[in-house]
Amino acid sequence: PTMGTLNWASGDSTDKTINVPILNDSNYETLETFTVELSNAVNSSLNTNSSLVTIVDDNDASVSIIGTQTSIYENAGSVNITVSRLGSSVGAISVDYASVANTALTASDFTATSGTLSWIDADTATKTIIVPLSDDTTQENLETFSVQLSNPIGTSIGDATATVYVYDDDSSIRVLNTIIGYREDAGNAIISVARDGKNVGAVSVDYTTVANTAIAGSDYTTTSGTLNWSDGDAATKTIIVPLSDDTTQENLETFSVQLSNPIGTSIGDATATVYVYDDDSSIRVVNTIIGYRENAGNAIISVARDGKNVGAVSVDYTTVANTAIAGSDYTTTSGTLNWSDGDATPKTITVPIINDITLESLENFTVQLSNPIGTSIGDAIATIYIYNDDSTVRLYNTVYGIAENGTSINIIVKRDAHRIGAISVDYTTVAGTALAASDYTTTSGTLNWSDGDSTDKIITVNITNDGTAESLEYFDVQLSNPIGTSITTATSRVYIYNDD
Repeated sequence: PTMGTLNWASGDSTDKTINVPILNDSNYETLETFTVELSNAVNSSLNTNSSLVTIVDDNDASVSIIGTQTSIYENAGSVNITVSRLGSSVGAISVDYASVANTALTASDFTATSGTLSWIDADTATKTIIVPLSDDTTQENLETFSVQLSNPIGTSIGDATATVYVYDDDSSIRVLNTIIGYREDAGNAIISVARDGKNVGAVSVDYTTVANTAIAGSDYTTTSGTLNWSDGDAATKTIIVPLSDDTTQENLETFSVQLSNPIGTSIGDATATVYVYDDDSSIRVVNTIIGYRENAGNAIISVARDGKNVGAVSVDYTTVANTAIAGSDYTTTSGTLNWSDGDATPKTITVPIINDITLESLENFTVQLSNPIGTSIGDAIATIYIYNDDSTVRLYNTVYGIAENGTSINIIVKRDAHRIGAISVDYTTVAGTALAASDYTTTSGTLNWSDGDSTDKIITVNITNDGTAESLEYFDVQLSNPIGTSITTATSRVYIYNDD
């Protein structure tokens, strides 16, 4: 507040000045005014008695995205990105925006969106960018795209990027086991049906039995219906099909249970084939799946005689190659198994396994029964899996995440398969968008395992915590130069999240 008196002497025509102190604060304010008024003129009159003084805020204006990361399901329809005007509200300002694809793709996951946000003088209202989302029926991993601000006019940009994480809302229904076997005296065949993926929304699927060599009425009871899952329900459902136990010796018979008419979901494995084994006299492999290491020497397949043991019976057998090859992985074997009248002892088939030094994936071959005489065949096929006994090393996780104030991160390296002999592997960090020294400490060296050692090894990388606001950054840790082993997973990516 300022007041006083201005005086002119006789003959004085010089201008006089009134000084009003202006207070400079740090608050964001709109345009403000006050007046200076003249009054009480002595020996004079007032031509203009008031002057309007306008105070313009000197604090800067900026626009910024509120919430630089947002997550949403793909069935949400759209995602809203909020942009605020901060600081001074004096003057008209504007900023451009545009969506940018990443693992989420335009058209298939979201609609490309761009435009301009504008504020008039004194406008402080929040603006919204709306990006339409595409809801498909494909099961997908977590995907991302971004919305970016650019080209500020009359202002500056604070947080310029919003990263949008799009979660898949799809689910699928599948039979858990596509092949199931039951004896005819089991009472019921139980078919389990699972819901995979996201459990958003209510879904349903129909089911029905379909005859094959097993006949409805004489071997099983025709069964049909609908399975229902409520919103959020991920429980496994079961289909129960009654089986008929007769006294007739029969060969292996099958029928199927089929899923159809999915509502609110899709179908993965749609058919379960049910094998019905006769419970009268029959021959079967005891184990339909057997696993051996390639250094085991031999695969031993047991074959049992079930049911009635009246009369002499026999069955032929032979090996059949699959991913395991006769001659390089096992020795071709065939012959005939014989049971005398009253004989119920299991018989064995011996197949030599060949131990090589080549690093191989899991391989298998089968031993198949055929040509039953005086009996029938139940489980006719034994699948023999051969596990490689050589050694591999791998990075346990391909993706890690850590905040930049996390000090350090441990990368786990595993030794798989056989543990015979000493092995080693080199490692090193490789810069990506994260830079050595400024974001993490360059790290390299050699990991060693002694003979028989299967312990996990740890690579520790120190993280640099700076005060700079940054986007999501990454660097890689890579394995190389394996000695006495091989590498299956060579690279782990480490994402550094900004904590400023």
